[in-house]
Amino acid sequence: MAETELKQRQGAGPRLLWPLYAATFLIRFSFSVMIMVFPLYLHDLDRVLYGVVWSASPAAELVTVSIMGGIIDRYGRKPILIGGLLIGTAMMFCMASSEQPGVIGTFNAIHGVSAGMILASSLALLADYAPKDSRGAEMGTFDGANLSGWGAGFLMGGFINETLSGQLQYGFVLAGLLGAAGCVYVYSSVREPARGEFTVKHLDAGHILSVFRNRAVILLTLPWLMMYIMIGGGLAFAGLEGGNYNIPAWLVGAGMAGLCAVLLSTQRFFGRLSDRHGRLPLMLAGVTGIGGLVTMGGVVYMVGWPLLEDVTGNLLVWAPVMALAALFGFMAFAFAPAALASLGDVAKKRQHGVTMSVYSMVISAGMMIGTPMSGAVLNAAGLPGMLGFFGVCVGLMLLFVMLRRLDAAGEKKEEEE
Repeated sequence: MAETELKQRQGAGPRLLWPLYAATFLIRFSFSVMIMVFPLYLHDLDRVLYGVVWSASPAAELVTVSIMGGIIDRYGRKPILIGGLLIGTAMMFCMASSEQPGVIGTFNAIHGVSAGMILASSLALLADYAPKDSRGAEMGTFDGANLSGWGAGFLMGGFINETLSGQLQYGFVLAGLLGAAGCVYVYSSVREPARGEFTVKHLDAGHILSVFRNRAVILLTLPWLMMYIMIGGGLAFAGLEGGNYNIPAWLVGAGMAGLCAVLLSTQRFFGRLSDRHGRLPLMLAGVTGIGGLVTMGGVVYMVGWPLLEDVTGNLLVWAPVMALAALFGFMAFAFAPAALASLGDVAKKRQHGVTMSVYSMVISAGMMIGTPMSGAVLNAAGLPGMLGFFGVCVGLMLLFVMLRRLDAAGEKKEEEE
């Protein structure tokens, strides 16, 4: 009877999982609006200090998810998810009440608490419901919802900066209204599986520490740390650096939104490929693509950034360069769904909350570390230093994926013996 019920829940996957995708979209939407508006709020701050204020949210998210994993495994997913949405929505309205960096940083930190609650509980529910043979596709859809939230917020934030430069608080109000509507939708739509199947009766330190002693979990989360160090630095300073080079804010936002739209359209595709052909080949393809893009960025910078008319006037030279960049970009998109599904594969049934919290911790840590570090690198060595810094991060990503590949091969050999 229990097996039949579980199959019915899994068969209704899209209907059950869409509220999770909606919750993820909403929290990333509101966060990316803040990213685009922050440069105008805090334009007089030093880059490193700006990075510290900006990173208040991922820092708070890091602390939150370190606690939430065990609570989710003990008391269930839905209460944490709804609580996170309520807090995140309230912080959007609070953001509209002040332009003081200290106050904004405080509200940003509380918003990070809500992000941690939402991300950890959503991923735990996703791991509960998604069967292994389609986990890559569902994780890819989740990642697509995450990225489309970023993209929508970037685009809206860019237009707000251009059209409402004297009334930026309305951007936060709009995000808050959207969050409130989403909270009602999630409350009425999310159904949690029977808690006895996926929760523990007693929570102790051993339940949490056993996940941190799982070598597979650690090796699968460390590449995310490196990637989000790069993402944190890139996102935090894209709007600020774009302003320094007289690039319109709406164009920066539109560029980021366009990138996220491409990511959204590829994530389920690559997730399905990982379901059919294995996680690690897709992860390696993704890291190779990321490394190729960083390398090309360094080469183009050394040659000299071309003007648009230089590119259109010499397509015989630039067309192959753009095609190679497009290929590397397409490959890079393979990493996220395969890596996230792989983490779900190695997570124990009653440890989904803690395991996904470890993932949430490392991406929050990456965002928190990446922003001030990137500010320091930009101050010391400019864009060339930033590209070199990103190159080191990609190298470490590759190292961790190769170590996981060796471990997986050893585990398979032991099973065969």
